[in-house]
Amino acid sequence: MTSLTSHAEHDQQNTVSSFGLRWAALRGMLDSPLINAEDQRSLRDELLRELKSIERAVGGLAARNEYEVAAKLEIIRQSVTDAVGKEQVWLIDLLDSVGQDVTLLSKRYRAAGAGNGAQVQPASAGRAATPGAA
Repeated sequence: MTSLTSHAEHDQQNTVSSFGLRWAALRGMLDSPLINAEDQRSLRDELLRELKSIERAVGGLAARNEYEVAAKLEIIRQSVTDAVGKEQVWLIDLLDSVGQDVTLLSKRYRAAGAGNGAQVQPASAGRAATPGAA
């Protein structure tokens, strides 16, 4: 079957946001009591395979903003919860804390740039430009 999407459209579809939305939709479908019926087993298995495929694909993509970082963290959080259960609650708390840190740092970053109209550069950018810096 020939795809009707252009290369640019395909690239736009392969973002953390698009995968994150697909992942959330699949999670929602899998949480439905209807999908647990025995006659839906093949569909459930297919949805689980697609979910795992998305989880692996998101790991290879760069997040473009704090929302995409949050989406990646939510995927990790849910996967950890599924894998180890509620016994390792500290892992979930740690991931939640990292998510809150990202949100806070992002707000600070935007506020620093908006306050004086200047571009705010990441700390690593200054080190790379310094002669003799490693």
